[in-house]
Amino acid sequence: MEAELDCNKYGGHLASILSGYDNVLLTGKAKTFVGLNSSLFIGGNRVNSTNWMWMDGQKMSFEKITDNPAEITAASNYRYNSVDVPKFNFDCLELRTSDGKWQKTDCYNEQSYVCGVPAILEPQSINGN
Repeated sequence: MEAELDCNKYGGHLASILSGYDNVLLTGKAKTFVGLNSSLFIGGNRVNSTNWMWMDGQKMSFEKITDNPAEITAASNYRYNSVDVPKFNFDCLELRTSDGKWQKTDCYNEQSYVCGVPAILEPQSINGN
């Protein structure tokens, strides 16, 4: 998946959404860049028929699921798998800008994406130095 590899070049991964606040913030920003009725890759990856994880290895503890059960099931049905498995074998997640919900999509679709990269902080003086 080119999107994840591109994020890796900048020291990050496709974005992990760990809270409702993060989801609202990202959805709002995404509308500005890709439009109201678009979608973009986020870092969710289904690694087998029942397990989802974030590309950066974090446990998927927050889900903003679409209303269609055929698309994705509820978070309580996921089991976190910490085993190192090959990525991109199953489905990925996209964030819909129209409603902030997620839906599964083919990892090899060509579309916009959002990376989560480490923050760059300006150097600060300590004790006036």
